[in-house]
Amino acid sequence: MGSTFITCIFKTLKLYKINYHYELDLEKKYKSFIYAFWHGRQFLLVQTHKNKKAYILVSHSKDGEYIHQVLIRKGNYTVRGSSSRGGPEAFDKMVELAKQGHKIAITPDGPRGPAQTVAPGVIFLASKTQIPILPLTTSAYPNWTLNSWDNFLIPKPFAKAVVYWGKPIFIPPNINEKQFLFYKNLLKQNLDEITKKADEFVRS
Repeated sequence: MGSTFITCIFKTLKLYKINYHYELDLEKKYKSFIYAFWHGRQFLLVQTHKNKKAYILVSHSKDGEYIHQVLIRKGNYTVRGSSSRGGPEAFDKMVELAKQGHKIAITPDGPRGPAQTVAPGVIFLASKTQIPILPLTTSAYPNWTLNSWDNFLIPKPFAKAVVYWGKPIFIPPNINEKQFLFYKNLLKQNLDEITKKADEFVRS
């Protein structure tokens, strides 16, 4: 039902893509990279990035199981784990998958927040595997915004919608604490900036 609902909503939208060339360039130059997006902005990405054969980090929770089922039906895969359950195993699995040339997708503030904060996993994964992070976000107006920790955004039928990409981030190997904080803040700033621009775009 979730997969069908997303498909039906998506077919009515007036969709725009801004800075899509960033993703196209990475697909030409790299076998693997990391999609990074805020937890509350993933609704549209389930459809725009279907059949990408990406591995998405999803928690073991009941909500995570729903997300897992939808993603599988949309032609992607999941790695199950979170900071509270199965995190180290999931990290090791993503390192292995990245080295095999697969795309990875992570919500840096998931699965429980705080919203729009960057947990360390995505930074360490990019540093260890030497693959770039591709920030992206979505927005739509009018929309439903759920009363949840992540203010999950769902486009209303016939809304103006956008997928907005940020400039890829390349993180050096064996980073120290100072470098870690720098790149953590850089990713947050990038995601916040493109999310603000996406929100402004759909309301213009």
